Amino acid sequence: MYRCDTIHSDWSDVRDRLARPAEVSGAAGQRLDARAAPDPGELAASIEEYNAADEAYWEQYHAVVYDLRHSTGLLYLGDLGCARWASLVVSGPARGQMWGDHTADGGGFFPLVDDDGRRMGFARWYRRWLDEAEEQVMRDAR
Repeated sequence: MYRCDTIHSDWSDVRDRLARPAEVSGAAGQRLDARAAPDPGELAASIEEYNAADEAYWEQYHAVVYDLRHSTGLLYLGDLGCARWASLVVSGPARGQMWGDHTADGGGFFPLVDDDGRRMGFARWYRRWLDEAEEQVMRDAR
């Protein structure tokens, strides 16, 4: 079983990981194959086969989600819900861009874009977040 504190077990190396180029594509950007998960509606020939397939899926899931390379060069700024994150790339070719981290649900990494499809930098992402927060407060006040 994996515990949340295993993700950042040694905080002394956080500065070093932020300085290294972000791996938002390639190995750290790998996606989980949801089709590898056993489908309860299509049970294996035996409960042992089903359990083996289920265990293999969760091993793959944890290998991706808890890989420390995911935090290399990324500064996590916002929780998007359901263990999905908005992160600022602070090193490497995508430096200054905002990326989504949906590795927890198999979505991998992807650039955050605005309504016209342009990749967002920090300032545009933050202004958009402020606008949405203000709209929410105004709606709640009515």
